[in-house]
Amino acid sequence: MKKITLIISIVLALAVMLGACAGQPAAPVAQPTTAPAADKPAAPASAATGAPITIGMAAIQTGSDTYIHGELIILAAQFAADEINAAGGINGRPLKIIVMDDAGDPKQAVVVANAFCANPDVVGVIGHPYSGATIPALPIYKACGMPVVVHGTNPRITELGYDNIVQ
Repeated sequence: MKKITLIISIVLALAVMLGACAGQPAAPVAQPTTAPAADKPAAPASAATGAPITIGMAAIQTGSDTYIHGELIILAAQFAADEINAAGGINGRPLKIIVMDDAGDPKQAVVVANAFCANPDVVGVIGHPYSGATIPALPIYKACGMPVVVHGTNPRITELGYDNIVQ
């Protein structure tokens, strides 16, 4: 199951990176919430229908960086999830994105990490956008065995040696 979670996380991270290059501003997303479904064509008969695979996403939804490190990555992740779901999901199971606001703040990132770890439905996390928020959250994810796709670029992230992160 961890391998599937890691693969899903990598796919979503790539979609986030590609999708963040284009897009239009959208209304802010409340915290915590399920990301809004993007406008999409009617799903084919093969659309995913099983129990959802829930991915947590830490994004900046308050403060000055909400557009790039919040709205765009949320829309990109939801767009990718919608496309995967329309194509039948992962083994017939749809992806569900739960977004929480870390505000780019290390203390809030710890709160978000604890919330994702406490949620039994969350099987992996995308985020945190800033290395300064990522680093204090990583020990929490390590302790609960949560796979994390990290946006941060600080070398310390990999120097920590955690086997549950992809950078």
